[in-house]
Amino acid sequence: MLRSVVEAWLPLLGWLAACGVVLGLLVRFVRLSAPGRAPLSAGALAQGGRWRELPSCESGSVQSLAFVLTFPIFLMVVLLIIQISQLMLGIAVVHYAAFSAARTAIVWLPAQTDMDAGSDSERANHVLPGSLDRSGGANPMGGGGQFPYWSSAPQLGQAQGAGGVDKMHRVWRTAALACAPLAPSRLVTKSEPLPTYLSEAASEAWLLLAPRLVKSAYYKQRLQRQVDYSIHNTLVMVRGRDADGASGPTYNPYPGHYIRQYDQSVGQTVDVWVPWDPFELGWEDPVTVSVYHNFALLPGPGRFLSEKLVAPRTPDLVSRHLREQQGANHPLGYQRGLYVVTLEAHSTLQIEGLKSVMPYLHLP
Repeated sequence: MLRSVVEAWLPLLGWLAACGVVLGLLVRFVRLSAPGRAPLSAGALAQGGRWRELPSCESGSVQSLAFVLTFPIFLMVVLLIIQISQLMLGIAVVHYAAFSAARTAIVWLPAQTDMDAGSDSERANHVLPGSLDRSGGANPMGGGGQFPYWSSAPQLGQAQGAGGVDKMHRVWRTAALACAPLAPSRLVTKSEPLPTYLSEAASEAWLLLAPRLVKSAYYKQRLQRQVDYSIHNTLVMVRGRDADGASGPTYNPYPGHYIRQYDQSVGQTVDVWVPWDPFELGWEDPVTVSVYHNFALLPGPGRFLSEKLVAPRTPDLVSRHLREQQGANHPLGYQRGLYVVTLEAHSTLQIEGLKSVMPYLHLP
């Protein structure tokens, strides 16, 4: 993860170096006259004095001319440095969110989370049919839905799949909460967002760390705004590969397998064909979690940044360019003047665990 963060930082480090050079040139332009030299007068300027000596002129209002000319540029460069520094912090947080979501995936995908013990929708190493893309078409995230590759449906927002506990939704919740520190705590929607189970869970966790602050409605409201923004601006994709789906060893070979089973109608053991289950994942299969977060930029120079600043390595599914959010992806709608750039990170781990002979049932 550290190497990926440093590689993502390289373009930003170049921007920081360029801003440092610009600041150095501005400081050199407005430096005071050298010791032992008389300051340049306005009359000398009028008679064709050297313009590079203009900053050292101390006659009349000319002495403030250099400040008036350079201070707006100086302020914009300083704000740009602050914005780039925040982007570097945001890149690190999004990479941590991808790593945390991948750890959630390798723990929960092998688990049994059925609310009804007789249901098979969330058995061990199974996911909900609506969670995976098995249409057979090419997937924009890579891999597609054809064997041996699989990919999840995009996870965005609090909508959860029907028919039990959605394991993919747990992966998204991990990423959304991890990206919440990047979200703006100021009001960016047209009205105050309503409490959600994620914001309430964050408040309960914070209550253990800072009980005096959480009791204040002010801090709880700001935390709720951050979680709400992260909910509607963090997209998660999970994809993987059936590493041993055909060659084995596996309990779900492709395209299927025969088992010996007793047939009461004939009174003997016969071979029964068991088809391949497209919604069953194998053990130790690689799983890649991709996290995309709409990072809110600061007012000012942030709106002039472009997607080239963060150098995305894969197609961006959330926001290709800086754009003004006006009611997109949020029921309340966003205020004018909010500009974002999409940060992305990817993490690959292996699914842990085999099918348990005596599975432990995880209830919500």
